[in-house]
Amino acid sequence: MQNLETTFKEKLTGNFSVQRLAGDASTREYSRLRFESTSETAVMVNVHAPFDPQTDDWLNIHEFLKNLGVAVPEVYFTEPSNGLFYLEDCGDELLESHAKNASPPQILELYKKALDVLVLMQTEGTRRLTAGNPAGKRKFDHEKLMWELNHAAKWYIRGYLKKRLSEEDDRRLTAFFERLIAPLLEIPTVFTHRDYHSRNIMPHEENFYIIDFQDARLGPPHYDVASLLFDSYVRLDEETRNELTEHYKKIAAGKILDAKRLASFEKDLARTALQRNIKALGTFGFQAVERQNSLYARFMPGTAEYVTRNLGLFQDLQQDAEWAASLLTPPI
Repeated sequence: MQNLETTFKEKLTGNFSVQRLAGDASTREYSRLRFESTSETAVMVNVHAPFDPQTDDWLNIHEFLKNLGVAVPEVYFTEPSNGLFYLEDCGDELLESHAKNASPPQILELYKKALDVLVLMQTEGTRRLTAGNPAGKRKFDHEKLMWELNHAAKWYIRGYLKKRLSEEDDRRLTAFFERLIAPLLEIPTVFTHRDYHSRNIMPHEENFYIIDFQDARLGPPHYDVASLLFDSYVRLDEETRNELTEHYKKIAAGKILDAKRLASFEKDLARTALQRNIKALGTFGFQAVERQNSLYARFMPGTAEYVTRNLGLFQDLQQDAEWAASLLTPPI
């Protein structure tokens, strides 16, 4: 059974080449290892800090998801003192690239499968969540949701767009954020991946491999649905999004959503997406300003369009909707 260049020639004394791979918005570095005498490959992840395998969030949630029956990359071994993980290579194809080359029926098939995996995590993941699981110790509570919105105000509105806000503007923006999230805090929570979008789902050999799950926490079921259907990287048309919303409601009814939440699902989803997309603008602004990484700037206009779309749906936000949209819309 053992190969993979005989488990890296008994852990890294063998011959292999290293190819740097594109990363994400985090500080992790990804590299592909190619072995000289076989066609096998592996992925090395450098988190740039030592970790304890017993308490590491990624490893704990990896094992948790694997036990649920969710496809996750196999862990071959780790080097905790060097901050290195050696993982199964699931290729370079993300749901993002599959969707951009797919026909409308194929997109529906891909995204329905992604929603099926999500419902498994939300049902079984929530049922089996224990107090010791890192995801059970964190929550999309008032503090977290407001932190994300304030992060967007700092790095996107003030930082990237260079908007000057007066003290009165600050108070108005804080009050707007408070009104935005208040109904979300009333929704019962489930296991939430926290970044369930097209760049963290990898269709590979008939499975959908899920990655970047280390920040999983408790949150409204709408959060991961919003991440997927109001994704900055793949823009779905309204008809497709509506059909996928109905698919999710059908498979979540009675298991995740009771009658009350089914009736309000579209509004709750749009409100969650509004918070999530403002948060995404903050991430993109942080990358551009603090990290000097302009790669995410091209996703700002589409994300801001989501914000404008969803701002118009809520009566309690209308007094500030036009003003907030003006703050959050990047120049053309």
